[in-house]
Amino acid sequence: MLCFVAPSIGLLLSRSLAPAEANALRALMVRMQLVQSDRVTSSDPVPELWLRYLGDQAAQSKWKSRDRQIWWTAYPQDGQPVLVVPGPEGPTLFYADALHEQVDRDATRQLSEADLRDNPERCLNQLAKTRAVFWRPAALDRMTGQLWPLFFNVGHGCLSWRTRSPHLWMTGVVSNEQLQTSVSSIIAPTQLPFEPLTPSPDADEDTLFDLQLPEAGWLLQGLLGQSLIMQAVEQNYGLESAVLDRLLRSPMRLRVHSSDQPSVQASLELDLLLSPADDALLKSSLTDIAQTLRSYGLRRRRVNGSTVWLDDAGSTPRALGGWHQFAQGSWRFSLGEIPRIDQPPPILVDAPMRLRLNPKRLSDLGWLGSTWPKRFQHSSSAEFTLSPLLMGDREPQQQIQFSLNGQLALF
Repeated sequence: MLCFVAPSIGLLLSRSLAPAEANALRALMVRMQLVQSDRVTSSDPVPELWLRYLGDQAAQSKWKSRDRQIWWTAYPQDGQPVLVVPGPEGPTLFYADALHEQVDRDATRQLSEADLRDNPERCLNQLAKTRAVFWRPAALDRMTGQLWPLFFNVGHGCLSWRTRSPHLWMTGVVSNEQLQTSVSSIIAPTQLPFEPLTPSPDADEDTLFDLQLPEAGWLLQGLLGQSLIMQAVEQNYGLESAVLDRLLRSPMRLRVHSSDQPSVQASLELDLLLSPADDALLKSSLTDIAQTLRSYGLRRRRVNGSTVWLDDAGSTPRALGGWHQFAQGSWRFSLGEIPRIDQPPPILVDAPMRLRLNPKRLSDLGWLGSTWPKRFQHSSSAEFTLSPLLMGDREPQQQIQFSLNGQLALF
């Protein structure tokens, strides 16, 4: 396996960062799209990446001799990850092959001092001293898999975490722009704004993903910002961008449920809470949408007060989705199933963004990216909150940098 020794990134928890060591880790953060740090626990099994890159004997030896030290996995924009192992003379970088090594060494030579300074210092320190992860937009598809359109606003981020069985707690900063070098909100998690997750016998077992937002547009602007998608929405459904912009300023809740239909993995449920003016605007837009759906050969049907759209192309009519109004301004839209009307949509106005999900179920469906730690992929429950970080003269709705807190649980 090919490797070279970097100039002094070897970091022990008890030591502060020397300038040369800090520059070496900065260079790794600049070159790579995702850098993840972890701590060696010699009593744990040797990670698969160590065995694959070092061979069984060398991996076992290095792993046991580096107990409590920090090591890293770094992901370039393309290709296989880089394994970074600490050592007395600095860390050693191991590559999948000669081509990966040559590309990375060429990139290292091209870095300027300005490049090395353009990183959040607090994130640098967290990567050096504790379990943490730093990423850029190109890493999103590796991290989020099939869910990447939902994470447009967290293209840049830095999180640190700690564990206490059966929980994992994390905290950090995310943004849709490059993180500011002065970010100071990335700290080791000690206290979170919610109670520890516990198994709930009353939990909705088929819910894979549950997201509440004070503004729907925060979630959907990544998709609707694509010119081809927006053009299709306007042409096929008669929804102009100005109308969508108004509707997407409303609070929303998005849930993804597992599906029993043979050809559908999951169904989607979207709740909106609209002002009276926007409620009238939505009703007018739904009239245009209904006309378009009929032109596609779909059949409209009323079921328990809901509007349901059926596809009669097969031997048995199939429900594609629909909508239901609980009260003025309170709407539920569904895709992949008939709207559920057993309970009104519980949307909390002026609440922070909150996400609950079942990583294990999502991973089983192939919806999660490959870079998440196994602990995350095997978790039965996860919860995150996002709160705006006030920056300068920006209004709260203009904030692009958010504090993130989260927790995972294995039950």
